[in-house]
Amino acid sequence: MDMNEYVVIKHIEELVSLGGFVHNGITVEYDRSVDIKRFNIKTPDAKFLIGTSGDVLFSLNYIVKRYIEKQILKKEGVFSKKYSFIVDINDYEKERINKLKAMANILADRVRSYKQNVKCEPLLAYERLIIHSYLSNIADVETESVGLGSERRLVIKYKEPVN
Repeated sequence: MDMNEYVVIKHIEELVSLGGFVHNGITVEYDRSVDIKRFNIKTPDAKFLIGTSGDVLFSLNYIVKRYIEKQILKKEGVFSKKYSFIVDINDYEKERINKLKAMANILADRVRSYKQNVKCEPLLAYERLIIHSYLSNIADVETESVGLGSERRLVIKYKEPVN
């Protein structure tokens, strides 16, 4: 475990304890396909920490990331600006990321087959980021976000192979 991981884990544990929740450990995984580190909290209190459609977990991520940025970056200088991570509860986000990757594969196959761009339904910034990262290493497709606000969408475009 590196220093960054240690600091994030300690602050997650503190926040979970302050909320009066129990946890059975925090594991750290790196997903190379989307270039993100995932801190997974094992807990019997998952339904309270995830919330409806992940809304509480989304807020928990926001709080932990802002806390790390504001308190730790300034005081300790431990983190680089590119330290990308998410907080997960009982693999909820991992499953969500896997669903986004599966959707991205299907849409990329459609783009390749028809050689036409595909516009996705509106997605959260985080979801678009996952798909952008996941498809970034595929030679014959590229991604772009278009639109504004809640109507912002991801477009997967066909890219002619260069010989």
